[in-house]
Amino acid sequence: MAIPLQHVVKLLLLGTCATGAACAQSQPRAATPQEVREASGRLAAVLQKQPDLLEDPIASATVEKKVFWSGAAGGHAPLLLLPARVRYKGTTNSYCRLVTASADLKELTVVSLPPQANFDDCAGAADTRYVDLNGDGLLDVVHALRVQSNAAPAQVAVPLVYLSGAPGAGYCYSDAASRQLRPEDLKSADSVAKALEAARKRLGIARFECAPAG
Repeated sequence: MAIPLQHVVKLLLLGTCATGAACAQSQPRAATPQEVREASGRLAAVLQKQPDLLEDPIASATVEKKVFWSGAAGGHAPLLLLPARVRYKGTTNSYCRLVTASADLKELTVVSLPPQANFDDCAGAADTRYVDLNGDGLLDVVHALRVQSNAAPAQVAVPLVYLSGAPGAGYCYSDAASRQLRPEDLKSADSVAKALEAARKRLGIARFECAPAG
């Protein structure tokens, strides 16, 4: 019996979702409010112990309004991706960091940053995009941090790229990928993917590595 054309198209799309990164890119699973509350309740404690942050008492530790799970592929358990901002009592310093939470939300890990990307005057993250950049079926995180310009009395947007695949936290900052983006590239997940693909071809590399510059 012949299968109607529209059913064939649907089956092809389902096959693409099952085997490729496109669906992880276009259909990430958002965390529920309860999941966000539970993870956020542990956020201050893990940030307080982070060696490259301040030891001062934390005034607030907040995450973005909508956060997503990484997905599960290649034997990796899903991680909750928490772009967070931490502010301290008695100081104007504030930092923006990516924190991951385990599937049971009990273990939180702060993703490491090199000193040049660990801004102490972060006013927040803008244009956060979740997209599978390295083809492993897991969402990567790209956003622009709003920090003070060192050349003028104004804020600038600095793109940061976090790639999946690192041991421990499961994610790490990619200096090489971050340097290839302009703030305007972050208007959509698709524009981020296209900009980094063009940069990868221009640089003649197979993929951007999950490793920071020293």
